Amino acid sequence: MSPETVPLSQIFASLFAGLGLFFIGVKLIGSHLKQISGPRMRRLVEAAVRSRARSSLLGTLAGVMTQSSNAVTFILSSMISAGLLDVRRAMPVVVWSSVGTSALVLLATADIQLAVLYLLGLIGTAYFFDIDKSSRYRDVAGAALGAALLFLGLELIHQGARPAGELEGFRDYLQALSEFEVLLLLASAAVTVVLQSSSTVSVIAVTMASAGLLDPEQAFVVITGANAGSGLSVFLMSAGQQGSTRQLALVQVQAKLLSSLIGLLVLFAERELGVPGITAVGRGAGLGTPAQGAFYFLALQVTGAALATLFDTAFLTIAQRLAPEAIHETLARPRYISGQALEESSTAMELVELEQARLLGHVACYLSQAEPSGRLLAEEPAALRATPSELADADARVAAQVAAFMGELAGRYNDRQAAARLLRLQERLRGTQELGQTVRELDAWLLRIDGIDDANREHCVGLKSRITESCHFLLGVLHDAAFSRQEDDIAILDLLAYDRSEVMDSLRKGWLQQASSTGQPMLEALFAATSLVERVAWIVRRLRQTLEAAPQNR
Repeated sequence: MSPETVPLSQIFASLFAGLGLFFIGVKLIGSHLKQISGPRMRRLVEAAVRSRARSSLLGTLAGVMTQSSNAVTFILSSMISAGLLDVRRAMPVVVWSSVGTSALVLLATADIQLAVLYLLGLIGTAYFFDIDKSSRYRDVAGAALGAALLFLGLELIHQGARPAGELEGFRDYLQALSEFEVLLLLASAAVTVVLQSSSTVSVIAVTMASAGLLDPEQAFVVITGANAGSGLSVFLMSAGQQGSTRQLALVQVQAKLLSSLIGLLVLFAERELGVPGITAVGRGAGLGTPAQGAFYFLALQVTGAALATLFDTAFLTIAQRLAPEAIHETLARPRYISGQALEESSTAMELVELEQARLLGHVACYLSQAEPSGRLLAEEPAALRATPSELADADARVAAQVAAFMGELAGRYNDRQAAARLLRLQERLRGTQELGQTVRELDAWLLRIDGIDDANREHCVGLKSRITESCHFLLGVLHDAAFSRQEDDIAILDLLAYDRSEVMDSLRKGWLQQASSTGQPMLEALFAATSLVERVAWIVRRLRQTLEAAPQNR
């Protein structure tokens, strides 16, 4: 059947069905490979980020596995948010993941129709024997099915595009389209933002070029727009983030946009100035239009990754200016402990002492209406700019890192004295976390007193202020004793950390006698607050015992 006799409806149906199968394949590959690579990739990242070369190789592998640099970016952003990585170490993984996504575009240029048909037959047989119900092979089978459907879709697009490219008047349309390449560039960028995959749009462009629907220059423009659109997609998806988690996305955005700009300059110089460029190189190498497009896509990814690797400081500086580190991120970073300190147990434990003293110093700031201490003002003003909730969240992340650090220590040393000290430090960390939670509960009840309309409100507010000041002073003395571990500071803590049960019971009995003038909501708030004051004092006494047991070797 000649091209002229192929009905337009059949051409359109073939193109539409091919796109449908292609999109199904992309989704299946992405979803199943993410299930396979997600937890494993996190473990590999933690092991590989110590070397830039290994990080780059891992990034390329991650791009091949996920076929989405966006997915890799946001996986690593979550690791940064959890405190497992910093931005600089994550950068090579992210920027080189784009290179890995080129695998799909390169594969799309190969003639693998027969292999795809065999693959579909094998996958269908496997599904008949319920391989999709196997937890071990389910995701592998799903990814293979996605690949088969993807390439079957590309073959349908080929079959529909070939007669379309030979229809009368279609060549004239393509010639007219070449005069509006700016619109072609913007359209491909917009489609990429919607699909969130530059490789997907580039594969379609390569397929259309092989069928004659696009000439080489138009295919290059579409691929360039798709690359820029990928950067714009990352930018938009990271809009709700802040600080270091967005910095990583902005590094990727810079790499994508800069490589796209360089690509456009190369295309302009080739067309307008006659400078040999990508087309000339491709023809000289004997490559057809599809292969030229695929290698042009690869060249864009390598260019962006190489620039971001060579000029990582400049890229990171720009990202930090556009998305400054948030206060809670600064606070969530340990100040004293580090992986290098694990080599010597006594030094490591001294650093743990300091880190835990820092956490104890923050607990006083959980009382939102208390005056900040002079030491905290001098040492860590960022803690005073954070809300109690932000500070508590940051401290929880630091505490988790301190716990992991002590876990590493426990596995390295067999010395009995060191082991006993480590046990005391672990007990102190648990007590610090319990104290922080109790103080936050106390602060919530104290704040509730301000909003209760009661006949004795003025007296109760005054009592609330005295409770706040008393607890804040006690927590400050605890911080001083934990930081210095000197006998004088611990002796002062002994005097202040007395059992407050009798005092609190006396107050509660007095309120019950005046129950007629004090409403139920106010009584509930006062009873809860005084009970929590007792608990604060009890936890401080427990923590004091861990301080007393620590060696005085400063």
